[in-house]
Order: sequence, then structure tokens, then C-alpha cells
Amino acid sequence: RLAACGLAGLFSLSFLALAEPVAARFAADAAVLREAVLYVRVLAFSQFFVGMEAVHEKALLGAGLTRPIPWIAGAGNLLRIPLTYLFAVPLGWGAAGVWWAINLTSALKAGLFWWRVRRGTGAGAWASGPEGRGAGTLRARPRWTCVGRAQPGHPRPRGRVSLEGSPEPSRRFAIPPPLHD
Repeated sequence: RLAACGLAGLFSLSFLALAEPVAARFAADAAVLREAVLYVRVLAFSQFFVGMEAVHEKALLGAGLTRPIPWIAGAGNLLRIPLTYLFAVPLGWGAAGVWWAINLTSALKAGLFWWRVRRGTGAGAWASGPEGRGAGTLRARPRWTCVGRAQPGHPRPRGRVSLEGSPEPSRRFAIPPPLHD
């Protein structure tokens, strides 16, 4: 997370500092250049939240908690529609209203992903380390592993499969032989 914060800060500063020189390479018209610079500078404020959103979404994905990802991302993206209208038309912000709506929903999604990662998978989801409970790593859901060795010509090993982290260490299942034997 620290690396993501640092990179997001670097990108935010880059967006702010280099908005005009970079936009000038793509737009010759003064009105287009003004809008492009405004867009990049407004977008600079969302880079931290975009980075945090990505980091926490991938933490959930790596832990096998895929269900909340489309709900949080989908709801946040759908919320952009009414917010865009509100900011652009009634408040009169125009195109900048669209970009601020994107920033606001990115911050909301980053917060919801952070909350879901902090919540974990339930009681005892956070691995205990030297600092005690909540040492900073989300304990992944149990994974299937093979006990045995691969046979020549077969892509998967023959043997038994166990569920790591299972409350019953004796829980083992036989892998059926491949059908093409």
C-alpha cells in the first residue's frame, strides 16, 4: 500500500505539473488546450484514490473474495450518471462536473474497497503476526493442493488433494485418473 501511495502521489504531482506541456502536444486550439489542461488537473486529484481502489480490489481478488468487487465497482460506476448530471447541468460546472463526478466516485469506491479489505472474511480473517491480530495481511480462503507427484504424460498429478486451512486436516479427496488412459 505504501508503494501505491507513493506512486499515486508521484502521478498526481506529474499530472498537476505537466498538464499544460503534455496537452499542448496534442491540441493547437486554445479552447481545446484550456479544457484538456483543466481535465488533467482535475484528474490529478483522483490518482491517489484510483491507486488505493486498485490495490484493495486486487487484495480482495487475491484472497478469493470476488463477490464484493463487481457490486462495489458497479454501484460506484452507476452513481457517476446522476452525479455527472447534477454537477454538469444544475450546478453549471459543465465538463468539469463530469470529471469531478468521476473523482468523487473513485474516492467512494476506494473507501468501500478499503473497508471490505479491513473487514476480511469474517472472524479471524486477519493473519496474526509479531504485532498480533491485524498485522496487515488478509488470510486467504483455503486452497486445494495436490499431494502426490505428476505422472509422465499427464498434466496433473495423481494422488490425494487436501484443503489447506481446513478445520479437519484429515479431509482428503482422491483425484480420479484421466479419462484418456
